[in-house]
Amino acid sequence: MFHFWYSYFQQVILSDEFRKSFTKLKSPQLRKEVLQKLIKLGDGWRTTVRNLDIPGVSHLAKVYKIRDLCLIWSTDVEKNEGRYIQMIRIWDLLSQQNVARTVQRLENLFSMYTDD
Repeated sequence: MFHFWYSYFQQVILSDEFRKSFTKLKSPQLRKEVLQKLIKLGDGWRTTVRNLDIPGVSHLAKVYKIRDLCLIWSTDVEKNEGRYIQMIRIWDLLSQQNVARTVQRLENLFSMYTDD
């Protein structure tokens, strides 16, 4: 995963899967739209539409549509040097037909989390 600090309280983490999907985008305009969405997420923007009504998406994995693609992401909190940092994890950028499989994989990953 690739990490970069977006702000003092947030860290945005891009997965290798997202990086690969992003580099395959041919359209410069679509790349720009994806980057704009990442910047908005880093600024704290959230849509009021819940997961765009995509079946199989829980409250942990979030999905935003960007044209005909779906950006899959989640938030997490990590304690670092005595303070808590919100982390935004960008998992992938997929066509809608591939979302359910990726979300199921994430659900399995999230189920291993503990309350600690």
